[in-house]
Amino acid sequence: MVYSVVMSEFEEVIRYVSDFSILVITPYKLTRVYCPFRVSPIQDFALLEVKKVYMVIRVVIDRDTHTVFIINGLAYNAKHFLLML
Repeated sequence: MVYSVVMSEFEEVIRYVSDFSILVITPYKLTRVYCPFRVSPIQDFALLEVKKVYMVIRVVIDRDTHTVFIINGLAYNAKHFLLML
């Protein structure tokens, strides 16, 4: 029973996203941002430095419904980045 609830939630989330865009809420409207788009990490990673700008080439949703950015072929949780719009 729990499995079907989780899958329906996942299916609900992926209805509004694609591999090549994200939805961003601004103070004025909801807008779709298409890949590639620029981000900057808010913490250091092994291959990424804080305050540098990187290009997101793909967006995926993991099974826990977390947004994941693909940068230079590696996956990073989106919560660790600022969008550079």
